[in-house]
Amino acid sequence: MYRPTTLRLASAHCPLAVDFYESNQAAFRDHFQVGIAAHDVLAAIGEHALTAMRQPTDQEIVELAERQVRSLITQGRSFEGRAEPPMRAEDAFAGAELAKRYASTEPWPTADAFYEAGYAFGAEWERLPYNAANRRFRLILDRLEFVEDSGEDYAGRLAVITEYKTAWPTDESELETLQTKAQAVAVWLVHGSGLDGIRRRVVNLRTGKTFADDLWFESGGREQIAAWQSEITDYMQALDTMTEYGRRPARPGVGCLGCPYSLGCDAKSIETDHISMAKRLAKLEGERAQLIKALKAATAESAITFDGTTVGYQVTASRTPKPGALTLMWLAWTAANGDVSGLLAALKPTMAMLSSVAKKLYPDSKEDQAAIVAQWSREEQGKEFGVHTKGGPA
Repeated sequence: MYRPTTLRLASAHCPLAVDFYESNQAAFRDHFQVGIAAHDVLAAIGEHALTAMRQPTDQEIVELAERQVRSLITQGRSFEGRAEPPMRAEDAFAGAELAKRYASTEPWPTADAFYEAGYAFGAEWERLPYNAANRRFRLILDRLEFVEDSGEDYAGRLAVITEYKTAWPTDESELETLQTKAQAVAVWLVHGSGLDGIRRRVVNLRTGKTFADDLWFESGGREQIAAWQSEITDYMQALDTMTEYGRRPARPGVGCLGCPYSLGCDAKSIETDHISMAKRLAKLEGERAQLIKALKAATAESAITFDGTTVGYQVTASRTPKPGALTLMWLAWTAANGDVSGLLAALKPTMAMLSSVAKKLYPDSKEDQAAIVAQWSREEQGKEFGVHTKGGPA
């Protein structure tokens, strides 16, 4: 049985990660907790709008968020019938804040909408009950609504699929993932006969940006979704075939970065050439990143000491300007007959300084802040050694 999570593990990390998922191997998933909390709060707010048949008030949004947070902290959530441990308070509160900020500006549907809706399909893509034993593929939609919409060229009934993301790098490329493609396939198979098209929306809850596209059936949308269905079918068959040789193969490399199973992975990369060495470095960087996340949590109260080595937090000392340092510096400068232009030249402005001044000049406009900083600065090319993914250094 597959789902978007397993397909993403295979494509973003490696096929062996799917084996780890299927065997319930321990995974480092702490960084998903904020997203889980945000999803729970948004679902509660959406359901409230449906029940009340009106937009939620700001006070209701706060109260609904508080209720979900209390439940997550004291009981944990239940996912697909499995109870999960109580969530860290910091993660629950952080997720709730993201949800409240988005919910306060988002128009909420008061009818024809569903939250956390589950869909399951058999080997021939026939609709099955979500927990059917013979299911081949299943998924959950964060939010699904049905609207009447029109544009310059098309008009009709649209299914709008909204996917919430809390990862900072989330951008329009998310619309090209197997997850969002599979969402369109599921809605098309179940509801397509009563639709004229499907709109996919991906919301970055960190930045507040929304990325979307429309698939009108009369303009190639049906054919596009059918092609995605074929892609997913072929990929699941390929993952099945891999199991004929035992466990699925590993793909050491940049996919190890961020993989939730990198700490327990026993895949090796033999250093026979420079490419293999590069893959091994990427794998080690992935393990290192997950170790740091785990050990930061483990050493929050006290460090771990062994063989004369300490791992954890330690007190460091550094110097920082005193309050009024600029005034004292100016007095000393003028006492030495220095002028303003000379002092400004000696200060050697940094990008942090430019940003700080821009915020004072334009406290309510990040666009104006960015524009003025762009006028004051220039881009310089440099180079940095490391393991680099699509978004930059790992």
